[in-house]
Amino acid sequence: MGKSGLFIVLTVLWVGLSAAAPCSAEIRVLDGNRNVLGILIEDTGLHVTVFMPKLETSIAINKLTGDTDIVEKPFLYTEKGLRGCSGIPYAPTAQVVFRAARDGKLHVGVQPPVLVEVHSNQTGPDTRTDQPACFGTSQGSTQAFKLIEFEDQLPFKLPVTLPIHYQYVNGCE
Repeated sequence: MGKSGLFIVLTVLWVGLSAAAPCSAEIRVLDGNRNVLGILIEDTGLHVTVFMPKLETSIAINKLTGDTDIVEKPFLYTEKGLRGCSGIPYAPTAQVVFRAARDGKLHVGVQPPVLVEVHSNQTGPDTRTDQPACFGTSQGSTQAFKLIEFEDQLPFKLPVTLPIHYQYVNGCE
């Protein structure tokens, strides 16, 4: 076989190998009943962050409680005047589903972020009154995520059954 024949064989081999479908593998996160929660993003020891492909978002689950932790994310509002801390809530970051200290409900930010004029923000609850605390602000314009309640959209109920398990899935076989 001459040089041109070897070149043709190697070219055909290279095209054949490069045209093969790429493989993918993932680690699935399962609850104590072996129900699939989603795909593992991170395990910190105390929390496991799970990506839910159909919802295109993630949730951090506490491995001791089976629930999400309550976080002190502020809710930003655009309404002016006496109605402060009402209307459509926004958050400065919202890539992961979270349970808000403000109302105890699950929320997630709608992508992409939008430019909003912030007139009040709410955190909570206030340690003296146990009610969400509302503050007027002159923060001005900022990029933020419109928040929606997420409780009914989860493909599983919280708290999940413990312990958390993992399953390696090899897409190449």
